[in-house]
Amino acid sequence: MNLKKYYALMIVLSIVVPPGLLQAKVLDLKPIYTAGISEKTNRAMQKINTTYSDITELITIGKSAKEGTEIKAIRLGKGDKNILINSGHHGREALTTILALDQLDYLAEAYTNNETINGYSIRALLNTVSIWFVPLLNPDGAELAMSTLPSWKANGRGVDLNRNYPTLYATVKLSKAPSAEGYKGTAPFSETETQALRDLCYEKDFEAAIAYHSAGQVIYWWYHQTGEAYGKSAELAGILSQMTGYALVPPSQSTGGLGFTDWFIQEFDRPSFTVEIGKTVNQKPLKWGEYQEIWKKNKNVLLQLGAEMIKRNTHPWETTVNDQTIRGEMLFESGVVPVREVSQIMDLSYSYDVITKTVTISKADQTLVLTLNEKEALHNNEQVILPVPAYLANGTSYVPLQTVLDIFSDIQE
Repeated sequence: MNLKKYYALMIVLSIVVPPGLLQAKVLDLKPIYTAGISEKTNRAMQKINTTYSDITELITIGKSAKEGTEIKAIRLGKGDKNILINSGHHGREALTTILALDQLDYLAEAYTNNETINGYSIRALLNTVSIWFVPLLNPDGAELAMSTLPSWKANGRGVDLNRNYPTLYATVKLSKAPSAEGYKGTAPFSETETQALRDLCYEKDFEAAIAYHSAGQVIYWWYHQTGEAYGKSAELAGILSQMTGYALVPPSQSTGGLGFTDWFIQEFDRPSFTVEIGKTVNQKPLKWGEYQEIWKKNKNVLLQLGAEMIKRNTHPWETTVNDQTIRGEMLFESGVVPVREVSQIMDLSYSYDVITKTVTISKADQTLVLTLNEKEALHNNEQVILPVPAYLANGTSYVPLQTVLDIFSDIQE
């Protein structure tokens, strides 16, 4: 793409088409919340992937233990760092699957429309941190609960998937044999469903996780973490509680163990939360009539979690360029610096276009064009992928230093 076409496209996106008219949400969710939910969920994920192919990746992470139904995961965003949202551990809690699909659809639409929500640029966020969704971990159990056995929690083999993780200090009461709920299986990770989620966690190295469940309007956030990890988890839990209105479960009531959140905290020493969305606690699937209130409370939870991950991994930083000190920020493992300062130190020309929100840096026959909040840039009209997007903070434009050095360090005029 040449520069003229690039600028023209950015002007169209920024001015000609108002936000909200480019793309609408694509999923009709209520028909999914019935018998056949596993097939309908996978079709919905495929539809999202087809509609937003540039910002999503759809993969199969495993199959259910009894029926062999594919368990899908979908990535939203272009960020190199990841957070995880999983739902549908328990068969009768399939409204959590609807919530995850709705969040996926909502954020994909907001990214495409270049929206800012609660002060956060969705593109800046999702171009820095990607969100992985596993909307339905337990398709066999969900089918049973949504058809003939509404109280069913376990998978198709009678194993309670949220009792199938290895944790220390577990005190939860268990069933002794396969049943509708409470049986932990023959061994940790005995089930293909939990194996699939375990392997995804190891592969994607998630910064944080949320496991959605559906009873009690509470948040579990603690499982024997101490020190700095305790402080981070407690602070994030407080933010999620404030957003949703859900009460925090105190550590004294969080000693059960064997669940996904417990395992994630112990295995990775990173924050994880079990968010219970339902007001009604009656051992059956929640009624559709509860959903709108659930949606209002959880609509922007993932946005906030992603923003907090970025905030907590952005720190003051300084380095030396051409024997001169330059101060910037370290965003995860990528150093970013003010474009004005690095341009002065390296004798580069630079400009900022308010309309297109682009920073242009040039010297001799080399030109780099960065659009704020975007993961892609143009180097001499050829696309390059940035480690993190350029961004504006407190009136200062920050750009990834390594990209600037790679292009301009060896230029002789």
